[in-house]
Amino acid sequence: MKRIVSLLLAFAAVPALATWVPTADSTTSAPKFTDGNFVISWNTGNRRFQYVSHDSTVSTVCDMETFCTDCTAAGYTYPTRAATYAFSGKAGITRVVLPEECESLYFNAFASMPDLESVVLPSRLRWVEDVGNHRQIFSASPKIATVTPRGVAETNGVAYFPVTVTKLPPNTFQNMKGTALKHVIAPWAAPAGDAVFQNCYGLETVTVKDLPAIYTLLFNGCSSLTNIVVLDRATPFAGVSSFVGQQQFQGLSSWTQPLDFSASTFTSLGVQTFDCKRVSEYRLPATLTSLTKQAFRCDSYALSVPRRIWFYGPPPTFYWQSGDPDYIFWAPATPRQVVFVPEQYAVAWTNALSNHGTWTAIADADRARADYPTKLEDVMVKIRGPKYDLVPTKVKDSDVLGLSTEGCVGRPYYVVQWREATPGTVLLIK
Repeated sequence: MKRIVSLLLAFAAVPALATWVPTADSTTSAPKFTDGNFVISWNTGNRRFQYVSHDSTVSTVCDMETFCTDCTAAGYTYPTRAATYAFSGKAGITRVVLPEECESLYFNAFASMPDLESVVLPSRLRWVEDVGNHRQIFSASPKIATVTPRGVAETNGVAYFPVTVTKLPPNTFQNMKGTALKHVIAPWAAPAGDAVFQNCYGLETVTVKDLPAIYTLLFNGCSSLTNIVVLDRATPFAGVSSFVGQQQFQGLSSWTQPLDFSASTFTSLGVQTFDCKRVSEYRLPATLTSLTKQAFRCDSYALSVPRRIWFYGPPPTFYWQSGDPDYIFWAPATPRQVVFVPEQYAVAWTNALSNHGTWTAIADADRARADYPTKLEDVMVKIRGPKYDLVPTKVKDSDVLGLSTEGCVGRPYYVVQWREATPGTVLLIK
């Protein structure tokens, strides 16, 4: 975290600042101030300010750095919050610099602004009230390229949040379908609701303090996302204790890393949790007890690689309902599904799946070769451990516990047991 902060912190030279003065129609209950172009008003009761007007042929930059100071000098109690829809939908504004005294941003504060490119936040911005009041703050503003607190150097393509921000509200960057924003850095915060990054097409990296829960649509539609950094964890998903809702990882068409939740502690996955075009490997925790329908979904495209799903514990409950085609492995593109389980749970898996009519146990290697000759074609593992470092090994037919089409729209998947060569050994798919 210190390295990230040190790379970003830098104080720029102070430019000439505009003076804000009361307009001719200002009143004590709803004062209006202008810098000669932009007009800003606020409600003296809730102290929330609101954009009124500007002439984009004069300026497209709303610099409010001295706004509160000038309000005080004129005898007014200055606002401390950006109101709901404060600048929402306004065209012809490319940059907004908020006053240092601003504490909170509310619903849609900078949403749907077609020309907005950068926002300078107060260094002590706080979202102190119910997080639901702060939804969609930057939503659907496609050109945003920088979001930075005062005192931090602006870096093109980076949104960076100050130490006072400990939560990223729901829908914060939802539907920012432009490609200007590449990296969101919230080194003191965790996502705190649904769809925080949904449909951020250009987003490549997310850096947060922690990731205790993964909410509905959290990374949905992030087609350029390739990296998630969680500063408080050795691996990104080690602290995940729950999946809330559905469709959290749909549409990650650029993500190629294994999605490794082996150190997580969540117990269930929701509808259509995963739909990742290039992910070849999933690792699920021993705490997992249930999988909802279409948890692993391959929608409209053929996979370039087969999926390997590793379960580290006894079999969870698989969604299945007679006549319902929305099974666990909903896969019209016919990927091969291979499920790996630890050897000590082989009997539990066999017993659990034998309760389903679509389960076929494979008793011996000869039968496996005769009945399912292509089932494990090209499946290799690398055994990593003190005595077996990087030795490639073929998964043997005798390791196959059985074949199942349960929960897979008629597409078979194979349950394979794996053995740890030594304590701490990790098996990796080649």
